[in-house]
Amino acid sequence: MQSLGLKYYAGLLTATQYHGAAHHPPQVFQVMVGKSRRPIVSGSVRVAFIVRKNIEEIEVQSFNTPRGTILVLTPQATAVGSGRISRTDRRP
Repeated sequence: MQSLGLKYYAGLLTATQYHGAAHHPPQVFQVMVGKSRRPIVSGSVRVAFIVRKNIEEIEVQSFNTPRGTILVLTPQATAVGSGRISRTDRRP
């Protein structure tokens, strides 16, 4: 996402997984973005992009992963909810 110059964060069910609040791993990796993008599949991982208008105002935190660093919605913001969103993911 950095190479594309897009603001993003892992949100919704994906964020709950990073904070230890998910019972099962989500079937789709959910990424909040500022503008519409098509879903992608990378190996066994399906990625859904969900539009969030005020993405710059959202509190995120950084997580280290085996493949690099990822921005994730904070636990406080996850608990409150993500407000109005527009789903742009379509199953491949």
